Amino acid sequence: LLGRDYFETVALRRLSPDQVSALRQRRRRRVWVAGSVAALLLTIPGLNLIAPVIATAAFVHVVQDPS
Repeated sequence: LLGRDYFETVALRRLSPDQVSALRQRRRRRVWVAGSVAALLLTIPGLNLIAPVIATAAFVHVVQDPS
C-alpha cells in the first residue's frame, strides 16, 4: 500500500490516471519492493525523518525508468 501510494503520487504528476494504472501493473514487482524498502526505512528511528524524501526520489526513478 505504501509503494502504491508513493508511486501514484509521483506518476500522477507526469501521466494520466489510465497510464498510471497500466504502468503500475507493468512495474508491480518494483513498486512492491520499493514500497517495502520505504516501510523498512520508516521503522528506523532518526532515519524515519528523511525516509519520505528518499522514498519519493526512489519512486521518481521507478516511474521514469524507460524499460
